[in-house]
Amino acid sequence: MDSVSNILGIDKVNMNGKLILIEEQHDSNANFLLNSVIFNALKNNYGICFVLFHNTINHYHNMGMKFGYNLTLLKEKDKITIIEPMKMIAYNMKYIYEPTKNCIINDVFIIIKK
Repeated sequence: MDSVSNILGIDKVNMNGKLILIEEQHDSNANFLLNSVIFNALKNNYGICFVLFHNTINHYHNMGMKFGYNLTLLKEKDKITIIEPMKMIAYNMKYIYEPTKNCIINDVFIIIKK
């Protein structure tokens, strides 16, 4: 992993407080690149906040185990923060479609029915 960090120049950059966006395009896989960044951040004791739209934290945990780090343990130790907006949306959608008194409607999303 260090050689990938060296090639990318990640090892020469102070990533503390920086936002790194890794976007996967159709038919691409950024797992190796992402794990290189994570590995380097952990090595330098940076905090990590995952905002996951595509894969779940379990996917990245499994990848991390192959590269020698345990995201579940890091989460328990408050070394990483995980935000999964799609899970939040799915949870809120359940309440939008259930006709109850305690219906929660998220004002960020508008659902238009025919």
